[in-house]
Amino acid sequence: MTTFLVDQRNGGNEMPRVDDKRLQWAKDGEDLPVWTRAERLLGFIAGRIDHLGHDYILPSQSTQDDGLEALAHSESINASELSYLEAYLVSRAWLSRLKPNSHVCRVTVDGYRHLAELATESVNSRQAFVAMWFDESMEEVYDRAIRPAIEEAGYRPYRVDMEHFSGQIDNKVIAEIRRSRFLVADFSHGSDGARGSVYYEAGFAHGLGLEVIFCCRDGTEPHFDTRQYNHIMWKNMEDLRERLVTRILAHKDLYVRAIGSPTTHTS
Repeated sequence: MTTFLVDQRNGGNEMPRVDDKRLQWAKDGEDLPVWTRAERLLGFIAGRIDHLGHDYILPSQSTQDDGLEALAHSESINASELSYLEAYLVSRAWLSRLKPNSHVCRVTVDGYRHLAELATESVNSRQAFVAMWFDESMEEVYDRAIRPAIEEAGYRPYRVDMEHFSGQIDNKVIAEIRRSRFLVADFSHGSDGARGSVYYEAGFAHGLGLEVIFCCRDGTEPHFDTRQYNHIMWKNMEDLRERLVTRILAHKDLYVRAIGSPTTHTS
């Protein structure tokens, strides 16, 4: 739940909504991979350094708010876990200690390079992650609206439920969002309520700085914590397809010429 709140705040949502369904989702969910937690900690430290080459007290040794925030950003429960992640960052030469066993560190050039690689990994990607309700009633919406709109804009749509893989699905979701250029989140749902995973995936993408395109079937009310975003409130599949492709191509950082783009059309 802390990870959800951090990602929502990083994405600009100052007051994320927490309800019973989200709490249950947090209880049932998997932890972030350890390497992802370490990378998040590296990003947190770099974000707290005002000038290149400045010194910084390791969060595990901090008695200030930075230590508590580092716990939240890296999904750690105590200073011992922070120390473990810090040691990994030092072993990768992304952090350096001023002296052996020193509590003072600096982000190295390789550390900044790795953060830049993480930030730009998705910039050259042709993949668009699709977060939606995986229900039979939505299959035609995906096949006739969401998928063709993404492909027309020159991208390849990705749905995690359509791939066979080994391992935890939560880890796969995180990895594929990181590999994507943007995320299409459709918040349509049935009578049993909103899909918590869609809200999480949108928040995680926002936390990474990815563009999130919000969609919802007209008549379905999105939660108030996403209402401030400009949703495509679609009435039918043709309406959604046209407006979605227009929204993608209208975004200056997402514009890709569809002719000659390396998209893969699948049946």
